[in-house]
Amino acid sequence: MITTQPIVLGEYGATFYTSASQQSMEIQTALKSSVNRSPIIKEGPGTLTLSSGNAVNTITMKGGTLNLSQNGSVSGSDTIIFVSGTVNDPYTGSIISNSTNYNVYAAGVRNFMRGDWSKFTGTLNIRASKRGSYDPVYSVNRNYGLPYATVDVGSGVSVDADANGARSYTSRSYEVGNLTGLGSLYRHNGNKVTLTVGRTNQDFDFQGVLDGISLVKVGSGNWLLSSKNNQEKLAALTIKGGELRLQDTQYSTVYLSGLNINVTDSGAIKGRGCLTAATLQKGALLAPGYYLGNRPTGKLVFSSSVNAAKGSTVSFCIVNNKNSVYSRSFLEIGGNFVNNATVKVNLSDNYTPEAGDSIVLWTCSKFAGTPALELPELPQGLEWDTSSLLAPTGVLKIKVAAGISAINSETEGT
Repeated sequence: MITTQPIVLGEYGATFYTSASQQSMEIQTALKSSVNRSPIIKEGPGTLTLSSGNAVNTITMKGGTLNLSQNGSVSGSDTIIFVSGTVNDPYTGSIISNSTNYNVYAAGVRNFMRGDWSKFTGTLNIRASKRGSYDPVYSVNRNYGLPYATVDVGSGVSVDADANGARSYTSRSYEVGNLTGLGSLYRHNGNKVTLTVGRTNQDFDFQGVLDGISLVKVGSGNWLLSSKNNQEKLAALTIKGGELRLQDTQYSTVYLSGLNINVTDSGAIKGRGCLTAATLQKGALLAPGYYLGNRPTGKLVFSSSVNAAKGSTVSFCIVNNKNSVYSRSFLEIGGNFVNNATVKVNLSDNYTPEAGDSIVLWTCSKFAGTPALELPELPQGLEWDTSSLLAPTGVLKIKVAAGISAINSETEGT
């Protein structure tokens, strides 16, 4: 059904019902109101298509599909009360919803996300449905963010993260609970966009592109780096919660290439693989070796520098004294290692310490710092020798305890 007849809404608005999924209603003229603006309800599994410039203040979605105009919003300050269904094209207002999914389809070049979406707790699926001459672009035009929601950016979708209206852009910071999908987020040259992700405590696995975005990872969820989610175009990265994990035993790829990763609060870097640089603040953890289990062997390689501040922790594990990639966890640092952290050493249950054991925990071009040492207790008669530890090749040794000339298994009875 297509109509060009004018429709005037009263104070209590109207309900538009499309009874079958294949049934559609298209209203090609703007909805008018006798009281300035009125509410409408969309019910039924079918499709309702509206024009632009409607005198509507509230839309209640109770099923089916709602198409909004490609070249204009329903209204500049609308609210959608979302129960179920799909909304296509630009929408400019606020959202009230307990739904698990909310679908928006960008149809043209300027599809602005405005209003306050900060209470939305479901999943916002951003998709493209080109129906005009311009490639679809979805634009974030507010700082409220979606701190409790998951945003899924579909394949082929571009999200303009610094839009400030048509052909206007600005620096901004906002938050989403989690970010998934295969699309892209970008900002224009000269602007800074800081995106905070992770309050929902889910693992982070965005496999699209973050182009020029400064990412802040929060929450207890983890980020396992892979060839599919290696964000090579990030402007900056801060890990404030959860773990940045690596599992590349070939050591063939420098992940997050060029970034000096800032780790703070309860954030951590764990695993086996290659990065460029890291700065550890108070509360941060750097733990080379496999990130699961109680024998985290292997190495983390940094092509540049590592700076570990007081209050952070650098953790190692010793399995045996062979100094192989599987006998310990350790660091290889191409540049400087400034270490004022707590150096914590754990011993595998299978390790039997002996006098003369010598374990390399790190190598670097230049070492500086006075770390605190948290070393496990050794068997009676042995003690740690740290005389060669605070050096470019950091070696932790075991020696016979001072004052003991020999150790044997016989003791004299009484």
